[in-house]
Amino acid sequence: MNQALVDAGYKARPNEPWSGKQGFMYSADMHAKAHNAEALMIEARQDLLVQDAWRAQLVQHLAKILKGAGY
Repeated sequence: MNQALVDAGYKARPNEPWSGKQGFMYSADMHAKAHNAEALMIEARQDLLVQDAWRAQLVQHLAKILKGAGY
C-alpha cells in the first residue's frame, strides 16, 4: 500500500515514527480478530484532514488501493 500511496502523490512512510507492532493497535486488532478480519491503521496530518476536498481525495485513493489489493 505504501508504494500505491506514493504513486498517488502522498508522502507515505510505513511504521514511522512508531510501529503499530508495539501495541498501539490493541483495540483495533482485538475487534478485527473477533470478526475474522484484519486491522489497518492510517495516520494522516490533522491540518489536511479538516479540509473536505483533501479528505475526500484521500478516501477515494484509499478505497481504490484497498479494492485493488482485494479488500
